[in-house]
Amino acid sequence: MSCQPSSRAWRPQPRGGWPGHWPGRRRHAGSLWFGWSGRRAPEASTIPSLAEFREVTYATIDLAEADYRRFYLGFANGALYPLLLYRLGQVNFRQDDYTGYRTVNEHFARTLAPLLRGDDLVWVHDYQL
Repeated sequence: MSCQPSSRAWRPQPRGGWPGHWPGRRRHAGSLWFGWSGRRAPEASTIPSLAEFREVTYATIDLAEADYRRFYLGFANGALYPLLLYRLGQVNFRQDDYTGYRTVNEHFARTLAPLLRGDDLVWVHDYQL
């Protein structure tokens, strides 16, 4: 699942100067939300799309189709989700899905790291990560 603001006023705000202007710097002291855009692409994006809404800067990346299948459909929804809901008969663990899960999480971490400040508090808010 992707998470994006649910307001009609939501409009991505283009940013200039990537990467020199953006990494680790936000215009205001608000929060940074980082995650999957909900879109699939031939290759995973390495530079987040940025938008601001109220006091939150949203940084999202697209997933490659194969990563989406292994990470989201495969391991997250096929193994973790039923396991955490105690629906053990529905757990479908596959090693290649787990490898895809780790690959996507490493990609998230590498992409997020330049956006963080030294004193930022990171809250991981989903079972998939």
